[in-house]
Amino acid sequence: MILPSLSTLLFSLAALSTAVSSVSAVECAEASRFGRLEVVPSTVAPGQAFDVHANLTCAIYFEIIPTYLDYYVEVLTDNNGHEPSIYLGRRDYTYNPLSPVDTFTTSLPYGYYFNGSQYSVVLDMIYPINGTDGSTVNIVGGTQALLNVTLSS
Repeated sequence: MILPSLSTLLFSLAALSTAVSSVSAVECAEASRFGRLEVVPSTVAPGQAFDVHANLTCAIYFEIIPTYLDYYVEVLTDNNGHEPSIYLGRRDYTYNPLSPVDTFTTSLPYGYYFNGSQYSVVLDMIYPINGTDGSTVNIVGGTQALLNVTLSS
């Protein structure tokens, strides 16, 4: 009677060990070193709400633990190149190994846009590294996601 319970326990522990090792065995390309950013929906009008989801699993894999996350809407270089960035906000980030994400809902500000043009939501993450003397130096890296802007008539 004890033997089946013991074998069940050992099997469960083996399954748990496999699950944990597969979670920690994340494969991340160098291009994803600052995480992955997603905007839903990807086409919005000024004033319309959209969700921003930053998956920081790969950033954590590369030992990039951000302190702050700054979000902007920027014009693409090949769009027209002269519009200033629109600041969406700064979010404090507290590392959580079970959920390395930052998700929030915001609205597209009533800025000046070109109808049907592509923009990008940019995530700049500020994270600390050790300086040459051991002091903390904050540096910036980031990623982006496409955003299409439509204007109401």
